[in-house]
This record gives sequence, C-alpha cells and structure tokens, in this order.
Amino acid sequence: MATNLERASKVAKNVEMEGIFLRSTKVETGFEPDDLPQDVEMEIQYRTGMQRRQNKQNNSQPEVAVNVEFRFRMKGSQGDESIQVISLDAEYLLVYLLNPNAEIEEDCFKHFAEVNGPYNAWPYWRELVHSVTGRVGLPGIVVPVFRPAAVEVKGSENVLPED
Repeated sequence: MATNLERASKVAKNVEMEGIFLRSTKVETGFEPDDLPQDVEMEIQYRTGMQRRQNKQNNSQPEVAVNVEFRFRMKGSQGDESIQVISLDAEYLLVYLLNPNAEIEEDCFKHFAEVNGPYNAWPYWRELVHSVTGRVGLPGIVVPVFRPAAVEVKGSENVLPED
C-alpha cells in the first residue's frame, strides 16, 4: 500500500511553485507584558484545502491552489485562573503551476495539499509566529521545523478541528 508521501510526490514532480501569499492573519493577547504567567503551554494546529484551476494569465496552464490555515495558542495559569496568553491565526495561499501533460490520480492532489502545502508554508508561518510573539511582549517563540510523516493511505484527517 502506498504512503501519503509517495502519493504526494506524484504531484510534486509535476509542479513549480508560482507563489506563496498571506491571505489573512489575526492575533489576540490576554496578558499584560509585565505579568506573564509562569506556567504556559503551546499548541500549533493546521488544516489544508486544495483546488485545481486554470491560470488566469495563461488559460492553458493548469494550477493547483493550496490553502493552509495555521493556529497558534499559548495558554497559561496564574494561581487557579487559566488565561489565553496569545492566539494567532494565519491563512496562506500557495499556487503551483501544474505540468499540463501530467497524468496523476485525483487522490494524489489531496495528499500533495496535506503534505506539501504545510511544508512549503511552514517557514513563513515560523517567521510570523516569531515576529508577532516578540512584538506583543513575549520572548520570540521559535516554532520547530516541520517534518511530514509517512502514513499508509487509508484516508486522512485534518489536524485543525472544524469550527
């Protein structure tokens, strides 16, 4: 049985990155810079979506548009009280030009979006988290490197829960 990485690679071999675009971002804090909780925990989640479409400049050039939504949460406690230290959401659009002669099974595109989308957007996400956390009065948080895991293809779940 094939893995998600093997299925994604069938698309990856047939695309070129056209661009990575920040579509939206939102940040909220719930602490005073001089009163940061001692005990904090962090959580990072993401989810992806994908659409195949024609390039607007060259209608004969197919492209793959991958949407990646990221969520960063830091919660802390002060005594018995739990507070949301920071909430940061961002959405990126990644556009890939697809080889018009490529013959690829449809489910490979889903795996490509789930693997390559976050992988390619991750450095931009890491920079955003580091920059924003520093600007709101936290020590700049360094998000770990993204390492996609190989799993057998039986269907996959989004990491970020539906709203």
